[in-house]
Parts: sequence; C-alpha cells; structure tokens
Amino acid sequence: MTTHPTTPTPAPTARSDAALPAARGRTLHLVDIENLVLGRPTPANVQRAWAAYQRIVGVSAGDQVRIACADAAAAAVAFSISTGRQLLLAGHGPNAADLALIESVDIDYTARRWGHVVIASADHIFAPLAGALTRAGCTVSAAHLTPCAAALRLATHTQHQLRYCLTLH
Repeated sequence: MTTHPTTPTPAPTARSDAALPAARGRTLHLVDIENLVLGRPTPANVQRAWAAYQRIVGVSAGDQVRIACADAAAAAVAFSISTGRQLLLAGHGPNAADLALIESVDIDYTARRWGHVVIASADHIFAPLAGALTRAGCTVSAAHLTPCAAALRLATHTQHQLRYCLTLH
C-alpha cells in the first residue's frame, strides 16, 4: 500500500470574497487622458493616445476603463474613444482629472474585483494610490508618454512606455 503525504488545509484569508477568479483576473484602467496628450486634448491627439494605449497595454473584455478629463475636453474625449468606457468629468483646475480618478477608487473594493490596475499617467500624485493598491494585493502598472515620476515608478510593479506623435498646434 502506498501512502501519500497530506497537504495541510490553508488558513482562511482575511478577504473571504477575494477569490472570484474571473473577476480577479480583470484589469482596472485609470486613464488621465490629458496627461497622455500633454494637455492638448484634440480629437486627433486623443485617438492617437488611445490607439497606442490599446496596442501597448491592451484592454480586454471584462476590463473596466475610467477616463478622466476637464469639462472643456469632454467632447473631444467622448467622441474620440469608443463606447463602453466610463468618462469622469473633473471640472477644471490643477490636478482635477487626477483627483477625479483617485477619488473614484475604493481600495478594498478594487482589490476584491480586479487583480491588476493600470494608471495611465506619469504624475507623482498617483504614487500613494499605487502603493495602497499594492498593499491591498493588486498588481499595479503605470503607462506614460513622458518620463514617469520617480515616486510613481517606485510604487508600481511595471511601467509601459507609450510612443506616439501628437499635434502640438
């Protein structure tokens, strides 16, 4: 008779509902579109940035995409990016789109629903959010056109350098 070693039963995790395999494999995309177009949200620039983002980072069925922009850029963004995306209108002012994205994230809920979060921005303001999501169990990436702020780079697992040309006039 052959005996097999028994495997101990793992202790229950703190998050009892964290094991939703289909949901945990999904990605939450937080897109600071104005950062990706260097503050020039023309329809052509938004389309170029979004095409590059999809080509380099990828957006799969079941992912959630939240795109934030100032009110003045809403039409260019809404009509330049395909439907099925959540558009957050941020009003106006410094960091308005950044703050709208940050405030849209509930850390615990996000950690239960998505295994991966991509922050599409180079701004340092996202570093505390990236750190909190990492501590909650998410894999966090940054996607950026310009060099990524050191604090954000250090707070994320991976970075995606986006490459595309923008119209600057």
